Amino acid sequence: MSNRTSPQTSQGNLHGSVLSKRTSPHASQASVTSPTSLLSKPVGDIGAASAFAAISRGSEEDLLDIARNKSALLNKRTSSGSVRFTPEAAHTGGEQRRLREQQEREEREREERAFREREEASSRRDDGERRRLEAEKEKIAAQRREAEERERVRAVEVLRKREEEEERERVAFRERQAEEIRKAQEDEDRRCEAREDEQRRRRQAEQERSRNETVAAKVVDTASAAVSRVAHALQETAAAAAAMASQSVHPDSGHSGKKCARVVYDFDAGKFKEGGVGL
Repeated sequence: MSNRTSPQTSQGNLHGSVLSKRTSPHASQASVTSPTSLLSKPVGDIGAASAFAAISRGSEEDLLDIARNKSALLNKRTSSGSVRFTPEAAHTGGEQRRLREQQEREEREREERAFREREEASSRRDDGERRRLEAEKEKIAAQRREAEERERVRAVEVLRKREEEEERERVAFRERQAEEIRKAQEDEDRRCEAREDEQRRRRQAEQERSRNETVAAKVVDTASAAVSRVAHALQETAAAAAAMASQSVHPDSGHSGKKCARVVYDFDAGKFKEGGVGL
């Protein structure tokens, strides 16, 4: 850009001076409208034909070209110290301007093309960087998902092991509880059996004692009855014997001459009876 604008700096001073003469409010009307004011400072020998030829064309751009050429002639001195301003120089001013404009246009196009290329390259770099960042983010996201999946699997495995351990503890607790209940039941059954055996023995002993008491009582009763019967029988026997004795004695000899009846004790009947003949 500096190469394109730098040639105008030397010519822009004169251009600005010409424009200032045309646009300044302090400038006189003659200086604005009279073309001869542009030729008021001759450089070398400026022919009237060249000046009037430029004036006759009446183009503002041509007048500006004359001014620029004049400035160029001021800057180009020969060994003699003067340069002739010819009509050819005035004629080539427009061509130079067109060439300069073409160069400027080409320069602008080159700069615009270079700018677009830079923008495209920057865009491509940005796209590449963006794709790289997206790939990096996707990679990080994939790694994060893998880490989360591994963590989830590990957590599931830990939870599964914990549940298995808790299940084993519950099974062991139920087994211990069942064993304790079984032992307690066995102990209770043994105690119940012992109590029942004790109660059975007590009942048997009571029954045996009661039976023995009953038997003893019966024996005693039987013995008492037998003794009573024997005593009664003895009494009857004694009475019968006394009676028979009194009947069998003879008055003279003390013997009646009759045989005495035999008396026996009948245990079944519980009394004495005559069982035969006695003395």
